[in-house]
Amino acid sequence: MTLEDFIEKHKGVRRTVLAVCMLWTSMVICGGLYVMWHRGLETPETAFLTAVIALMQAPVGFYFYERGKR
Repeated sequence: MTLEDFIEKHKGVRRTVLAVCMLWTSMVICGGLYVMWHRGLETPETAFLTAVIALMQAPVGFYFYERGKR
């Protein structure tokens, strides 16, 4: 398999971006839950955690939007 096949035929870029975003979101959620379990989250930390989760959903939505067009 060549790089061109990975990008064009197997939609490698789209899937790689989706995997990285899902991994990043999972790490942030796990980190927030760990902190919450130990000492509780305060308002600024909760707002940051919510914002990161919300922002990471944009590439996931884009992936499914692009996937539906084909």
